[in-house]
Amino acid sequence: MGYLAAGVHQQASSPGIAPKRLKWAGLLPLRDSRQALEALEEMKALGATAAVVYGTVGDRLLCHPSFSPAWEQFARTGLPLCVHMGMSYPPFEQLSQNLLDSHGIGMSLPVMLAFVALVGHGILDRYLDLKVAFLEFGAEWIFYMVGRLGHYLPIDRSAMPAKDELPQRTIEEYVKSGRLFLAGEAEDAMLVQEIALLGEDQILYSSDLPHGEGRHNAAFKILGRSDLSGAQKRKILYDNSVRLFGEP
Repeated sequence: MGYLAAGVHQQASSPGIAPKRLKWAGLLPLRDSRQALEALEEMKALGATAAVVYGTVGDRLLCHPSFSPAWEQFARTGLPLCVHMGMSYPPFEQLSQNLLDSHGIGMSLPVMLAFVALVGHGILDRYLDLKVAFLEFGAEWIFYMVGRLGHYLPIDRSAMPAKDELPQRTIEEYVKSGRLFLAGEAEDAMLVQEIALLGEDQILYSSDLPHGEGRHNAAFKILGRSDLSGAQKRKILYDNSVRLFGEP
């Protein structure tokens, strides 16, 4: 029972701890196929709302063939996948000499590796109902990845003999498919452009509490923004999370 988020067992057995409003996610241990399958069974049995992974599994991308049995089983659960910020790629950890390096390199760049693995290696093509949320990475990175991969995908299609290894659609089509969610920051200057790129149903609220760098007034900052409509604010603060995780 060691795969689940802290407090799950108490919540699962005690109806007095806001069972309708507190949602929890299980950690998916992809390093070991047997443990991954056991964890998925446990999540479903105890009522998980999502499964969580980091941007890489050590030095392997999320699309590595060894993870196929786990992805097949995960697809059958119908749960959304949350890719969470973390120091998951060992070379980035070796590069990082201080906290600024860790936040700017080691814990942030794995989101791009996860995006390439899930979109660029056909995970979204293989599992058509899969929804993916990228959490605590911010959202500005999506512009670089859409532009970069969008530029090279047509070139790579003409150069690679095995065309089925590449995405079937354009990168922008995946981003606009309604299946990718990003947790943008309340003070993000490009939030309006992120909504325009993904759609207003795909941006999630982010506070990062109770971490020390958490944004304690994030909800008030969202409500106070003059560049968002009332409907967009409601979607960011409530509706979009319900679309991803289900009703409270």
